[in-house]
Amino acid sequence: MTELKIWTTRQTVRVTAPPKRVYELVADIEGWPTVFDTVAAVERLGIDRGCERFRIVERTGNTWTSVREANTKRLQVRYRRIDPPVPLESMAGLWRVETKVTGVVVALDHYFRVAEDNPETAAVAAEKIAAIGTAMLGSLRRVVDSGGAAHPPTSCSDDAAPERKAS
Repeated sequence: MTELKIWTTRQTVRVTAPPKRVYELVADIEGWPTVFDTVAAVERLGIDRGCERFRIVERTGNTWTSVREANTKRLQVRYRRIDPPVPLESMAGLWRVETKVTGVVVALDHYFRVAEDNPETAAVAAEKIAAIGTAMLGSLRRVVDSGGAAHPPTSCSDDAAPERKAS
């Protein structure tokens, strides 16, 4: 059986807050409804092999389940969707908060596979994923710039994230 190609998207945004504060907002899954415009609620489902499992309820009523691993030292949160929507066969990603010469940059990477490796399907999926990522980063920047989202931060794991294998 041939392995499906991994498609990727990356969105970034510059923010005006200390990197640790920005990371806390991204890592604080319970605070997401106060940070991200599209998130109505978050339900923690437990720990699965060192990763936290959770369900997101969007304001549209859609729900999705993921597992995530937070890395405080690297200011990263790695996640994988349990129930990717059709036409996705799989979807995962990485939030990164990075200090650059020009300030703090938040990067949101998505890695996904589509049914039958169809390039047209992948292009449509990439466009939708990029739009969602851009909207989430815009929400994050508005909250950071306004000094909002005072929800107390939580974390999952400080262990280094597992290495990804190239495909």
